[in-house]
Amino acid sequence: MKPSPLHSLLFFLPDEVSNETIYNIIIGILCILLAFSLIALYRRIKYGFSEGMTASASADALALDPAVSDIKTQADFLQTTYDDLKNGINDQKNRINANSQTIMKSMSDTPNQTNYLTHANLNEDDPSKTKIPNIDMS
Repeated sequence: MKPSPLHSLLFFLPDEVSNETIYNIIIGILCILLAFSLIALYRRIKYGFSEGMTASASADALALDPAVSDIKTQADFLQTTYDDLKNGINDQKNRINANSQTIMKSMSDTPNQTNYLTHANLNEDDPSKTKIPNIDMS
């Protein structure tokens, strides 16, 4: 009987094992290795690359470190404070814009009011050309 090519690799098997059995054993071993590597890869992706395949990937290790949770709380507080300040700044800006619009409106109405009181015709393009009325001081 001629030995199979894989017989030298699997020296622990007896001679009467057929080639088909040897191939089935090898395929079974490869499937088991593939399953373990897929499980290892899944755990690596799920629990992060830094923890590896140690026991620290348990539920206790997934809890945040107290210093990290404290920094997270401070960051949330700072974000809330920033949002409040930004809203206050926008509110103040809107008030300033509204006040400036009111002032501009009242200043644009000033020539009409002055004309009504003094009967002077204001030249809005060039105020220096406005004729000033004579006032009788006697």
